[in-house]
Amino acid sequence: MTNSIANFATVFFKVFLQVHIEGLRPRCEYRRGVGLLMLLPLVFIGNLAIADDHASSTNNLPITIFHTNDLQSRLLGFGPNADYSPGVINNDLTIGGVARLATLLEERRSQLSNEVVSLTLDGGDIMMGTLFHTVSREKGTEFQLLKQLDYDGITLGNHDFDFRPDGLAAALMAAKQESGLPPIVLSNIIYSSESSVDDGLEALAESGFIKPSLMVHKNNLKIGLIGVLGWHAISVIGEVDPLEFADPIASVQAQVSALKAQGADLLILLSHSGIYRKNDEWLGDDIKIAKAVPELDLIISGHAHIVTPEPVTIGKTLIVQAGSDGRFLGELSLEWDRIAQQLINKGYQVHRINDAIVGNSYITQILKHSQNLVNEKVLAPYDLLFDENIIQVDRHLSRQYEDHVLGNVASDSLRLAASADIAVTTNGEIRDEVFPGKTGMQQVSDIFRIFPIGIGYQDDSPGYDLVKVYFTAQEIKSLMEILLIAYQMKGPSFYPRISGINVSYNPYRLPLDRVTEIRLVDSDASPSFDLDDSHLLDLSGDNKQLYSVAMTHYAFKFLSIIDELSYGLLSAKPKDEHGNPVTSVADVLVDSDPNESGTQRQKAWSALLTHLKGMPDLDGDGVANLKASSHSYSRIIAQPSFSPNQLLKNSNGISLWVYGIFTLLILGLSIILIHTRRSKNRQV
Repeated sequence: MTNSIANFATVFFKVFLQVHIEGLRPRCEYRRGVGLLMLLPLVFIGNLAIADDHASSTNNLPITIFHTNDLQSRLLGFGPNADYSPGVINNDLTIGGVARLATLLEERRSQLSNEVVSLTLDGGDIMMGTLFHTVSREKGTEFQLLKQLDYDGITLGNHDFDFRPDGLAAALMAAKQESGLPPIVLSNIIYSSESSVDDGLEALAESGFIKPSLMVHKNNLKIGLIGVLGWHAISVIGEVDPLEFADPIASVQAQVSALKAQGADLLILLSHSGIYRKNDEWLGDDIKIAKAVPELDLIISGHAHIVTPEPVTIGKTLIVQAGSDGRFLGELSLEWDRIAQQLINKGYQVHRINDAIVGNSYITQILKHSQNLVNEKVLAPYDLLFDENIIQVDRHLSRQYEDHVLGNVASDSLRLAASADIAVTTNGEIRDEVFPGKTGMQQVSDIFRIFPIGIGYQDDSPGYDLVKVYFTAQEIKSLMEILLIAYQMKGPSFYPRISGINVSYNPYRLPLDRVTEIRLVDSDASPSFDLDDSHLLDLSGDNKQLYSVAMTHYAFKFLSIIDELSYGLLSAKPKDEHGNPVTSVADVLVDSDPNESGTQRQKAWSALLTHLKGMPDLDGDGVANLKASSHSYSRIIAQPSFSPNQLLKNSNGISLWVYGIFTLLILGLSIILIHTRRSKNRQV
């Protein structure tokens, strides 16, 4: 403004001299000079407008936020690893891959001017999901890579704790020693003052490698980063004792207050909490946090594995999430209005990371070293290799409810490995789908991703152990009754996948009493439900015969939901082969090699690899074939009927009680109506 006034004064003085002192010039020039003098105020006003506009633009600082979440050790492309070729573009259908992510980040950053404040952030679940995580404690590869990619801040997700507190500490220490750690923020973790199990993590926190929040200074802008683990993520976290987690809202609010006291301009939350859309409304833990802590400017969300096509706006808070497994990179363009002290959304895009992007060769080399370590440390005892071809599929195998192939094959593998009558697993334990790619060929690394998560019950070996417990037929019915409603009440992770039995149920019956028949069948038997009655289980309480059921030790701990969801009306108490109550999981672990001393723990992932590898080679190429059509039938069949027989068949008593009470109520009302009518007739 001052410069504009000075410029105007200078020009005005020159024109004034020209008009009045040099007035001896011809009259036409004099008139032209007067006209110029009269136009100067208009020019001045225009200059002021331009100056004000320029001043306004200089008050707005451009900011670009790059973000990812739920990478889950998915360091190679999303698809069959045999197809993944990061060094060559446009030759496969795989998407994702951290080498391609590195290239994309470098390209996008290079296109930003020096005035732009750039941040790269992640919403948690860095580890757990592929064979790479099996050596995280030795190498910390996932955290190393985020350091290599210059992430400005990350938080931790529930799966980062799957190797227990000491396992996470080992992974972080390994990465720290190799090439360093990216800044880590997590505000609601509570360390134990009594137990030493979490001392490794606590030491990292005391050394400043894990902070509740931190201040980032860029271009004279103070940006506060906060990390939090949400309620749902906490509820599904693995074995983290003695760690505890504080209330997310209270924890975030405390850090917001602390950062504002330090003069933070922007407040960004890295939240492994999640959002989801229902009936055109955004819901979830991050929505609750945004409403409760309105001072937040931006939430980088994780945990729900969704892509936000546009930032979700709650008050002034923007919320974004970029899918999962390294398939996407979110890029949010903002401006910081220094005068209004607020963010302005200038545009959002989600980049799909695919074969159009050549992978960074240095990152690819790091991954190759990790693969070699996996072969040496994890797969050698099983006589397997990371890139060994195991099975060839003829179509995509999904986890959708109506696609039964993957669930059937996975549950069959558990039943056969445990030599059990029945096996039970869920969609939540089946973590990945099978993508045929160009040839249908699946490597060891692809199949591992189906049953990847967890850690041994008593040791630190990767993967959940199998257990074999025993139930009566009536208890098996109770288990199936709960599984038929659990996924509707507690989410799709509880959708059941079973082997060894076929279950019929009547959806018109009351919940908790819908199963009408259970047939014991061999996994290779016909899927028909019209087998003779010799296969039918006697579901009455008189049948005391025990049937063996295989499951992971993770699924075993959720048997308590039978009592929880049925409010004590149903019960299924796991027993050993002699009918004694199971008091310790260690007593029912499956021994994969009884000829060896001690218990050789049977892993779910190795059971699946063994099962698939043993399938027939149909085309003679030395690799087994999985023919989807042979496994594409449902083992849980709805048979809706209002027939009195089907409404009461094999009832566990719930239907009888309810129908009985309903009948008594109808009779009672009928008697009252008849009595009332007769009384009126008498009065008449």
